[in-house]
Parts: sequence; C-alpha cells; structure tokens
Amino acid sequence: MNEREEQILALLKEKASFKAISRLVGMPLDHCKVTCYEIIKKYDLDYNSAEAAKMDRDKLPVGITSDSNLVRHRLADLMYEARERDHALTISMAIGLSSKQQRLASERPYRHNWTLGELERFARYLNVPFADFCRKIFS
Repeated sequence: MNEREEQILALLKEKASFKAISRLVGMPLDHCKVTCYEIIKKYDLDYNSAEAAKMDRDKLPVGITSDSNLVRHRLADLMYEARERDHALTISMAIGLSSKQQRLASERPYRHNWTLGELERFARYLNVPFADFCRKIFS
C-alpha cells in the first residue's frame, strides 16, 4: 500500500466524503471514487458515501480557514439584509448574482466564491465606497 492509499484509508475511516478526499489527496474526483471503492472492498470498511456527503455538507470546505469563514459570514449577513430589503431580480441586476447564487451566498456562505467584481458591484449596490466596504468585511 502506498502513501496515498494510506491517506485515503485514514480519511475513509473518518467518514470523509469522496469530494473532500479527492481535494485532500490531490486526485481527480472520478479516479478518487474508483480508488476509494477499491480500498473499501479490500479492507471491508463500513462506509456509506451518501451519509458521508451529508455529514460533509456543514463542515468547512477543504482549504477554508476560520478567518476566511468569518469574512464569508459577514458577506452572507450583508446579502441576507439586501435580500430582505429588495427583490432578488433587483440585486441580480446590480451585482450579477442569480437568485440561486444569492441564496447560497446568504444561507451557505462557503458555497459561493465571490469574485472581486461581484464584491465591487455589491459595495456599489449598498452605496458604500469599495475601500470602506473592504475594511468593514476584512476587519
């Protein structure tokens, strides 16, 4: 067994999802699934991929730190307030986010990766200078 397979085995025992495993070991998702199923069969593991994916849903994604999470939650709060004030179409035209993206950005902050352009348009939509907007979010 090589080092990568040992890592995968340890992650499977922790009930990590295939998606998280593929990111952690640096392997394409399809190849990772095949390898995981081989390891599950070889070591007769009790692993349910659907259950692992559900458990992974509310964990921080791989590579997201608590600092980044704080910024995302601040953005989510601002998006939630904007959605309470205005219709999704108004926000969509101003920022460029569809109503589904707005919902994800406000309800599951780490599921939407903001671009610099979206942040700048969001600041303009809120009538806040971009520099002040950034200070508010990042401090």
